[in-house]
Amino acid sequence: MALKKLTDGLGIVPEKDFKNQPIKYQGEIKDIIFNNLMLGDGYIWLLENRTTSLSFESTFKFEMTNLTVISSLKGKNGSGTCDINVDLKPGESRILRFVLIDPTVAWGYKYSYSYKCMEILRGEDHLMELVKSQGEVKVFNYQGKDTPAKYWVLFINESYVFLFENSRLMPDNNLTPNTDLFKGTFNFTLDNIKIEGEAPGTTTFKLELKPGDRALKKLTRIDNGAKSRYKLSFSYCFIE
Repeated sequence: MALKKLTDGLGIVPEKDFKNQPIKYQGEIKDIIFNNLMLGDGYIWLLENRTTSLSFESTFKFEMTNLTVISSLKGKNGSGTCDINVDLKPGESRILRFVLIDPTVAWGYKYSYSYKCMEILRGEDHLMELVKSQGEVKVFNYQGKDTPAKYWVLFINESYVFLFENSRLMPDNNLTPNTDLFKGTFNFTLDNIKIEGEAPGTTTFKLELKPGDRALKKLTRIDNGAKSRYKLSFSYCFIE
């Protein structure tokens, strides 16, 4: 999208003067661009979400000296200390302009920010597809042989998502024969995490999967700004 279409009365800025600086989220570079440019009367920021499947949610906290900020978000003007939320859907862009108040006085700003990138999901089947294609897989072993039962885990949208599957559909001589019903107990040590769909403080859940069954379980962060981790142990059996 041409930059001049995004200014909303803030003035035209040559697009060539911006340098593309993609953000990094969860260790991966995303096609979400954050740029700033110093002008004669202040600064201008450009944020662009060039992805097709991610939403970008951010909060910027500014401490400004002799500057006022004008945003292409309606009603988001301010000076001194100012918080601005910038949420971008795929293909959206926003501009912030910091304008000098008094040219005879020193000026500048400091800021901090937090943000997250959220995958736009089209339903549970889409989530299962992503977990299965991108997640780490663990195959359940029984009596020294791999079985059709397995799980995948993927960190997505601030949650650790587990997909369990019993893919047994017909006998296979290369697999353990008595793998019709999978029964498992999963025990967690949780730090800043809760198990969705379970009572507060729950650290264990049980699962039964008939042949062809799949199930999702989510471990969600309690405080997105703090570190989170988990440890997992489990026991399981198969019943004909």
